Amino acid sequence: MIAVSAPLLTLNLLAGAVWVGSLLTLTVVTRAARETIDVQVRVAFFRALGRRYGVVGGGALAVAIATGAALLSDEPWTGALGVLVVLTAALVAATVAGVTQARRVNRLRERLYRDIATSPSAVAVARQAAVAGLLRAVIGLLTLGIVVDVALYVSNH
Repeated sequence: MIAVSAPLLTLNLLAGAVWVGSLLTLTVVTRAARETIDVQVRVAFFRALGRRYGVVGGGALAVAIATGAALLSDEPWTGALGVLVVLTAALVAATVAGVTQARRVNRLRERLYRDIATSPSAVAVARQAAVAGLLRAVIGLLTLGIVVDVALYVSNH
């Protein structure tokens, strides 16, 4: 049986809820912004949103990882915990790559509309945006994998 600290578990669940909820919210906001906001305004909007999201989403992810590690620190090492560690490391790596890629896309879009002489092609911007979308999908799938792995681990203990 997993020894559970109520405050740690509460923090872990809240952080996980913020992380998952923010990922879903970003998807909804991104689609709504594409349909309603002028491209140049959208670049500024996503720059501001990204900075704020980095604090909230990144903080939630860090708290979820730290509290999860603390909750499982006395557990014997198993294959399920190994999978959890690998998925978590992959999620952190994908998130860092996703943030980097999102910044790259935003800079390219800004250049596309600001300085015609040195701007990238619309095709190059679209290609980079597709990579950013793929990274967001990977982040979502890794998050889902972690939730399922933890649920299976807890249900077997």
